[in-house]
Amino acid sequence: MTIFFRSKIKVLHTFLISLALLLTACGGGGGGDSSSGGGSSTVYTGTYAGTMTATLSSPGAPTQNISGIMQIKIDDAGNVSVLLDPPSTVWATGTLSGDNFTITNNFGFNEDGVVCNGPATITGNIQNDQITGKFTGNINCTTQGITIPFTINGTYTVVKTSISAAVQSDGFSQSLLSAIQNVLRSAR
Repeated sequence: MTIFFRSKIKVLHTFLISLALLLTACGGGGGGDSSSGGGSSTVYTGTYAGTMTATLSSPGAPTQNISGIMQIKIDDAGNVSVLLDPPSTVWATGTLSGDNFTITNNFGFNEDGVVCNGPATITGNIQNDQITGKFTGNINCTTQGITIPFTINGTYTVVKTSISAAVQSDGFSQSLLSAIQNVLRSAR
């Protein structure tokens, strides 16, 4: 009789775990709707790493292709952190809305005599263990009294990883800075 009772408990235990996983995957039982970070966000918790590729265009200059590594981190509450120079620099933060996010923030830096500022937007859609999305921005960069507008149009794919991505190349914003410096040098 004890063996029979234990097998029933194991079946009930397995059923409850399966039900909890199903509710989590469907957005139920998370407390709050997915637009506020509740719902299915715990399914997506983790670090996603990969590469962004983009074009950098400016009036009178040839279009430049750039790429660099990036990371996106999602916590249990559905908060999204975008790192364009991993592993340390957080460019922007936002919140999941279901399987998607849209974050607009100032994209600016002041480095090596180049000052850039302007709005940029990153969007993302999560499917399984992968996030794909777009990055767009319109920034003005100034050096030695010369100001030039730039347009950035990029796409990215990052995949969920159990470890931080090793820095094998420049981060996206470092690659962007190099490309902007090249354009500004040629404008002098």
